[in-house]
Amino acid sequence: MLITYMTSNLTQDQLDDFINNPHKYTPEMLTEFYRSAKKEFDKKDNFAEDSRLMVVRLQSGGPDSVPFKLWKSMCEVSRTEYSEIYRLLKVELKEVGESFYNDMLEPCVNELVRLGVAKTAHSHVRVWVDLDKNGNKNRLIVRKTDGGYGYLATDLAALRYRIKELHADEIVYVTGFEQKQHFKNLINIAQAAGWIDNQANAGVTVATPKVEHITFGHVNRADGRRFQTRSGNTSNLIDLLTRSIEYAGTMLKKLTSSKGQYASSDLLIAEKAHVVGMSLVKYAELSLDREKSYIFDFERRIGSRHIRRTKNVLYILYAYCRANSLLARLESKRDGNKGIRLLHQSEIQLAILLLQFTMAIQRTMEKKKPSILADYCWTLARQFNRFYQDCRVKGNALEHSRFCITDKFCEVLRTSLNLLGIDIVQQL
Repeated sequence: MLITYMTSNLTQDQLDDFINNPHKYTPEMLTEFYRSAKKEFDKKDNFAEDSRLMVVRLQSGGPDSVPFKLWKSMCEVSRTEYSEIYRLLKVELKEVGESFYNDMLEPCVNELVRLGVAKTAHSHVRVWVDLDKNGNKNRLIVRKTDGGYGYLATDLAALRYRIKELHADEIVYVTGFEQKQHFKNLINIAQAAGWIDNQANAGVTVATPKVEHITFGHVNRADGRRFQTRSGNTSNLIDLLTRSIEYAGTMLKKLTSSKGQYASSDLLIAEKAHVVGMSLVKYAELSLDREKSYIFDFERRIGSRHIRRTKNVLYILYAYCRANSLLARLESKRDGNKGIRLLHQSEIQLAILLLQFTMAIQRTMEKKKPSILADYCWTLARQFNRFYQDCRVKGNALEHSRFCITDKFCEVLRTSLNLLGIDIVQQL
């Protein structure tokens, strides 16, 4: 669609400039092209048809074709911003886009035909899967009459590659819930083809990977409507991350200034602001049940209105820093020959929670919901603060025992946050 719009509305000089100098263009400029293309797609029947034909040209054309060159430049423009986002979030990815599977589309469809899962009819290839509400088989096209392949064919080729070439043990698709039927069809076809589920082959059971589709809710605007890139009412992630770091920096400056540390800690504040800013964004997202939609507002999710709520990552980081500071002040060292005595109810409850760490990990993995582990972190931090208030540690007869439980708290909390991709700071 976007390539069709550009080839129809830009001059040859403009197209050449975009192909040869992608660094001159920004993701915002590309988004404007996209929105204009979407308007034409919705209004002009011939534009929609031209866009469908352009997909065929892109899938079948070589690296010297104009559609392919435009697509490569689009990827380069997008990559510029995505790379910065990944850097901030400490995300490492191997880039494998749809085009990677182009050469696998035909062999994949041919295999489905050979296996009897798909059939050729009227110059296109269909598969019959699942049942609709009337009990009829759904007929899904994997190769069109014009020779083009849709999303289903690409997803099938990708799944086949991950199973047969990468030998994946488990494959999890994570998308919005509106794509539930698509992935149900995908998995049903893969099962019919024998790519997944245990298959008996010459008397030997061959283990195949577990394939699962899980969903997440929508991110909505203040009026309850979805953010939509096509309509131009979105907020850029890079802007959100930058704003969160700036907010964390302002907050930390106020905190250190009140302690008389402001003049000598600008560099340290900047380093902490990055960690805390990213932690605010990550925890705000991961602490929510992934299946539920929510209204996004910076102040409600990350800013001052959020911080005033009990469940936030700053509360958790503060508990960790408090425990870390306590350990630094204690002269006790862990001694395996000394037993651990738990007398006060607060330390007993803290010990019970620490013993539930493995269970929290297991439930998180089983449900594939990071919110379970995020909630465990908050509950653990809350209980440590109660222990800190109720139980004297230094100079107490139970100093060694309470040193050990404080040390274990730091270890478990640090590990839990690490699993969530959240970094810690030693001092706020």
